[in-house]
Amino acid sequence: MKKIIICLIMALLMAGGVEAKTPRKTKRSKQRTTRTTPKRKAPTPISEPQYEVNIDGITNKYTKQSYQRILDGTASADDYYDIGQCYDLGMDGFTEDKAEALRYYYLAAKAGNGKACSMLGYAYDEPSLFANNAVEENNFEAAKWFARASALGEDCDVSLGSLLKHGEITNEEFRIANESAGNDVEEAKNNANAAYNDFRRNSGANNTTNNQRQYFYGTWTSARGTTFTISEGPYLNLRGAGKFSGEWRSNGELHVSFGYPDEINLRYSNGNLYDRDGRMYWRVN
Repeated sequence: MKKIIICLIMALLMAGGVEAKTPRKTKRSKQRTTRTTPKRKAPTPISEPQYEVNIDGITNKYTKQSYQRILDGTASADDYYDIGQCYDLGMDGFTEDKAEALRYYYLAAKAGNGKACSMLGYAYDEPSLFANNAVEENNFEAAKWFARASALGEDCDVSLGSLLKHGEITNEEFRIANESAGNDVEEAKNNANAAYNDFRRNSGANNTTNNQRQYFYGTWTSARGTTFTISEGPYLNLRGAGKFSGEWRSNGELHVSFGYPDEINLRYSNGNLYDRDGRMYWRVN
């Protein structure tokens, strides 16, 4: 009996030893999380031009030549851009159609026209204003076209800076957009931030000047029949002449360049716009 008891005690001790040696469950280590570029919907594709214009109805001979080259299949990037402008502004015999303009800008951009790239950027950034909602808003796609336009010599730093500053694109998306365009990323970011900061500083520096600018907005006609529109967008619409950017001066004037040396400085007074030299004035329509 004594031997049996001793054997039972030994068995219990051995069983306890085995249990003691059973390894404890270890806590799961937290998985490292990395910040990734947010998933965005694929950009709205842009289709081929939808309409064909009667070439005899085109009123500008150079525009007619551009359109003929498109019909012949020998068009350049500038030809596509010119027809895009005609649809955009409704000039030279074309009916205004922002969506059709976008299709021609797309062809021009693919062929290497920097201005067309910037217009695609605006279209994806603010489709209701620049594309008649032909595409859905896509800030990343806008950034890619702005970056490509910048690589082709267009000044899109403020637009890129605005997208970045307002959190509409991430730093990673900014990097991808500029790398894909062949831009130096650090240089592009420095330029974008500086340009946007300057823009904000200048636009908010003088509220009186900002209020005075409202007088400039509208469609104006000169005694010679020259008509153009001034809006708050990035361009002045000069019908018959294309789109040109304007620069506000500290004295409240609006400087408009049609390409050196053809330029004017406009000032507002009593319902009229005057150029600085008094050579021409415009009345609002």
